[in-house]
Amino acid sequence: MWYSMADIKNTIKNKSWLFIYALLFGLVIHSQALFFNTDATDSIRAYGSTQAQETSGRFIGHILDVIFENLGFYQPFRFVNVLGYICVLAVCAVLLELIFETGSRMVGIVMASVLMYCSMNSGLLVYFYVAHMYGVSLLLSMFSCYLLLKKDKVILPVFLLAVSLGIYQAFLPTVILIIFLYQFLRLQKTETVLRSWVCECMQYIFIVLAALGIYIFSNKIYLAAAGLSMSGYAGMGENALPSYGLSELIDLLFKSYAFLFGLPFTDEYFFSDNAVIRICIGFFLCLFIIQMIYFLIREQDKLKRACMAVLTLFFPCVINLPMFIQETIGERLSLNWFFIFIIPVIFDQVIRSDPGTDGAEGELSGAGALGNRKKQLVQAAVSVLIVLFSVGAAGYHIYRNSNIYTSYIKSHEIAENIVLDMEQRILSCEAFSVENDEIIFVGQLEMKSINKYFFNAEYEGFLNKLFNRDHSSTFRRFAVHEYRVVTPDDERVESFSIDEFSRLDTEEIGEYRYFCIENVHSGYPTIHCSSEAVKDMPSYPDDGCVRRVGDLIVCKLSD
Repeated sequence: MWYSMADIKNTIKNKSWLFIYALLFGLVIHSQALFFNTDATDSIRAYGSTQAQETSGRFIGHILDVIFENLGFYQPFRFVNVLGYICVLAVCAVLLELIFETGSRMVGIVMASVLMYCSMNSGLLVYFYVAHMYGVSLLLSMFSCYLLLKKDKVILPVFLLAVSLGIYQAFLPTVILIIFLYQFLRLQKTETVLRSWVCECMQYIFIVLAALGIYIFSNKIYLAAAGLSMSGYAGMGENALPSYGLSELIDLLFKSYAFLFGLPFTDEYFFSDNAVIRICIGFFLCLFIIQMIYFLIREQDKLKRACMAVLTLFFPCVINLPMFIQETIGERLSLNWFFIFIIPVIFDQVIRSDPGTDGAEGELSGAGALGNRKKQLVQAAVSVLIVLFSVGAAGYHIYRNSNIYTSYIKSHEIAENIVLDMEQRILSCEAFSVENDEIIFVGQLEMKSINKYFFNAEYEGFLNKLFNRDHSSTFRRFAVHEYRVVTPDDERVESFSIDEFSRLDTEEIGEYRYFCIENVHSGYPTIHCSSEAVKDMPSYPDDGCVRRVGDLIVCKLSD
């Protein structure tokens, strides 16, 4: 058995307060997601499914998707999906506390709060159809960490981690970060024997690699059994994992350092796009650096100090591991970044528990008492600052998450208005027939031109996904009538790779009336037109943007 029933009862009793806090906190700050009044899918092209395609790295997610779909976990149960995800987050907060055993309620509350307000959650919960899928993957990852680090289990964590990878790969960097952080703290203990510690590290590395191997191998077996081949997903190759050359790897290493320590000085990323959050990040990074210096100075064993120095150098890379999975990191890959608010709090608790910092040696002199008094004042000041900046970080991210939810709902309203407007223009075309005529969308919708008043960064991203991935799905969702829409997959639309298109001259391009270029961006390919009649048309929303050209009704979105 992993542990006895008594262990389970004691765990529930001792940590029930943390679960209840995390659950209530999550329900409050994500209440908008619980009551979304708009339909949301993982992809506009995958209406009614999770887009966990059979030929992607999410192959186990695809299997579970079929099971969950039969159970009805979609639009009718969006409240259940989101509620289930928030409950899973609360359980993960308890697991995180059990792993690090800080013994401090303040630290537990900080960790739980960070996990609940993390921008990853709003990035996931706007797609509430699949919230339960993300939740299962996260829970398996965190539970595998708990069994591995606290219960010394091997086989079950490997299996759980492999299954988690088959659902969603974004939580693997967090598993590695937690193991890395746990082993770093183990190295601080005076009773830790370096040889045993190294053996433990090798065991953990083997377990993670074994889970990766099982995940890749089982994926290949699944594809072979189904007669399919890997189509690639999010830049991943045929092994369902990204591959880099040596120069690319070195570039990512440098980028991870520059990114981490540049966060307090840039507003380029959603994680630090406000002065308040940049100040909070700066404080926690400074505290982190001071703590690392303290650990290095305090350690007397030269070999341990050398190991500590190496681990310190690798910390930025481990925090930024999501970059090595997908270089462009969005909210859904951002969980590791939020450990910037967790790690210094855990380290502070470790330093406080160090006998050398609390006057336990019992100096009775006035100088010794004064020194202890100063240490207590410093520790009290650090505690106040941690609480202050933790509240600041939490407040900002709660506001930002709320803005994400509001933006998503507003984007759907705008998209619906655009579709209804275009529909009126289409119906007014001369001799248009819903039953007989086909519509083709040329170009991409320019968001700023149609959303000047309400426009912000969140709207831009959501509207792009809503309207530019697959116009036929957009019209099926919002239009009054059913229309036949020509897509890039149509045989009348010539498809080129980027290399093939670059070799064409102007005259050759003019030979193809409608064409698209594959892999220009992650969305649905844009249809272009070489017809002069279409080129002369104005772009939406100007008058004349919808017109009959030959046997098709052309909706021109942009050149």
